[in-house]
Amino acid sequence: MVEAQEMTREYRAFTHALCDAIVRANPKAKLVAGKPWGMWLPTSAIAVASLLAMAYLIWQAYQMGATNVALLGALLAVVGFWQIEPMIRLNKPRPFRSEALPEELLPKAS
Repeated sequence: MVEAQEMTREYRAFTHALCDAIVRANPKAKLVAGKPWGMWLPTSAIAVASLLAMAYLIWQAYQMGATNVALLGALLAVVGFWQIEPMIRLNKPRPFRSEALPEELLPKAS
């Protein structure tokens, strides 16, 4: 068995305090959420290319009369989109201020 504690409030408070301490220690510090552009752009391009390739596979399977393969491809494309979309959206690099942390990257306040 695994024991887990709900620590949403504590984590949010820690994150705010950490960002405030960073800015106090170095007022010129730049706070950036997400991955660096050099990682995010290729990852996004590969994700989009993968989904486009899957759409092409579905189209070709449908054209050849392989409806079952097309349906399986559609299912895999939906699951792929479901997994990839948040990864791309949440990891997009964007600056933020210590007093305005990105809400989508913090646990939901209870």
